[in-house]
Amino acid sequence: QFFSLPLTAAHFNDCFLPSPQVRTLELLKLRFGESSMHQCEIMVKDMADSRRVNLLIQQKKLKENQPVGDSKPDAANESFSSTIVSRHFWPPFKGEEVELHENLRGMYDDFSRGYSALKAPRSLEWKTQLGFVELEIEIGGVTREFSVTPSLATVLLHFKDNKTRSVEELCDLMKVESGEEKVV
Repeated sequence: QFFSLPLTAAHFNDCFLPSPQVRTLELLKLRFGESSMHQCEIMVKDMADSRRVNLLIQQKKLKENQPVGDSKPDAANESFSSTIVSRHFWPPFKGEEVELHENLRGMYDDFSRGYSALKAPRSLEWKTQLGFVELEIEIGGVTREFSVTPSLATVLLHFKDNKTRSVEELCDLMKVESGEEKVV
């Protein structure tokens, strides 16, 4: 877990350059031995592979003249990227899974289809409690950009569909337990 946090933070900030992580890994291998650092080596490889897969899927979508993640003309976002990890080598991810808004679900499904075409017969298992969604929200004529979790983006997009919703209604739509603290 010590090694996974800096890797994912760098990747989500879109500045993953493997050299600092690889250098740290090489120093750790010298200190603790190659075999004990095998899991960390897989993590670094996953991050580099994720960047490559994201680029290949985006290039394929551009050739098809369709923006990545644009399953509908009015989709909330024009680009989509993910971090693809080998589940046996990363620490478990915590948090409650939610049913995403249909606009977000369409983006996830588009990326999954691109991944399956690229890496057949592999498929992706999404962790919907992880990641970031960039949203533009207009309130009172002022537009602001926010970077929020997929679950919070789902709540906001449900309010875009219907201006008034109860907590119970949101819980039903997102398939989570009732209770305000469980919604986001």
